Amino acid sequence: MRDVFAHERCLEHFSKLARAQSYLYDLAECLLDINVDVILDFGFWNKSDRDSLRSRFSKQGHIVEVHYTDVDDVTRAQWIKARNELIDAGLSEEYYITEEAFQRLDPMFEVPDPQEVDVHVKHQ
Repeated sequence: MRDVFAHERCLEHFSKLARAQSYLYDLAECLLDINVDVILDFGFWNKSDRDSLRSRFSKQGHIVEVHYTDVDDVTRAQWIKARNELIDAGLSEEYYITEEAFQRLDPMFEVPDPQEVDVHVKHQ
């Protein structure tokens, strides 16, 4: 059965995400302190999250690089369709993203300003 990314599931997801991020940030600090490079991939949907990340790790003397992959709307829609097909086939346990959910979530993403990004990749 599909796990549609409905409002209730969305709230649960963000609660779990916040706890996971906190744990992984702490772990990242430990690893960086012993000179192990770390990649954090949470999406960083808004400028304040990206600024907070940069501030947190820069204050400790760590180098922070923000990478942004710019993907057009058609490709993103194709990826979501393929993801949903895997869910329907029982090959994935990800959240099913309906068109309605996509339309509600997509505007929440704040495209980074060029000065925020160290590496900008344009998906083609």
